[in-house]
Amino acid sequence: MNQHRQARMLMYLLHSARREMHAEYVGSLAGVLWNILRPLGMLLIYSIILGQMFTRSKAAYPELPYWAFLCAALLPWQAFSRSISRGTAGLSGSRPSTVCPVPEELVVGARVLAEWLTVFVGLLVLAVFLVFVGVQPSIAWLSIVVPVGLFGVFAFGIGLVFSVLNVFFRDVRHLVSLGLQVGFWSVPICYDAAALSDRVRWFVERNPIYPFIQASRRVMLGGSLPTFDSVLLMLGWAAFALLVGLLLVRLLRDSVRDVA
Repeated sequence: MNQHRQARMLMYLLHSARREMHAEYVGSLAGVLWNILRPLGMLLIYSIILGQMFTRSKAAYPELPYWAFLCAALLPWQAFSRSISRGTAGLSGSRPSTVCPVPEELVVGARVLAEWLTVFVGLLVLAVFLVFVGVQPSIAWLSIVVPVGLFGVFAFGIGLVFSVLNVFFRDVRHLVSLGLQVGFWSVPICYDAAALSDRVRWFVERNPIYPFIQASRRVMLGGSLPTFDSVLLMLGWAAFALLVGLLLVRLLRDSVRDVA
């Protein structure tokens, strides 16, 4: 019985994630292609505007163009940012059925999963472009599922926390939006952490998002597996965020359903 229920929940999650990916672009000519066009458009804008500013301070991977350095970190960040934003609003105004309520974890999880399925498409496109600029394809590229997958789990846990808080305090989603804008510059997405002063770099490297971004670059640009230490660190942050999120939902589930 439990296995049957788990299978149904998994099918619901995948179906909901697919629906989330399509629903945002219903009626548009490009449809789901916007899942690729949007990050590519942002990449082009950031590359043009920021390329002149940060190229000289990019000590890591000097043989690669700035857009590659940027894209390897920007794509995971965009998925993280959008999944947090969408996950935060996931439970607000979505009163579950009292007959067969859908677990809150699945409601938020579907929104988060939709964004992280998209990022893998973007990384595949990045791999193709890297080959075009002379980068040797590497079997290590397959290990991108480790940092990106753990980053997705981390985002899911954070999204659960904010989605519950947003039910009771509607200002949370606005604070999250502001926090994501600040967070974008607090991690080395557009710039190389090595170009920072020792004191500033120490704080940047303590950011929970830092190991996910650096591991993604190491895999895609360096063609190397994530280090054991970085995997442990990412696993620790992902597990911590997930545990806190699930615990908060379990403790406040009844209250969320009464208010939402």
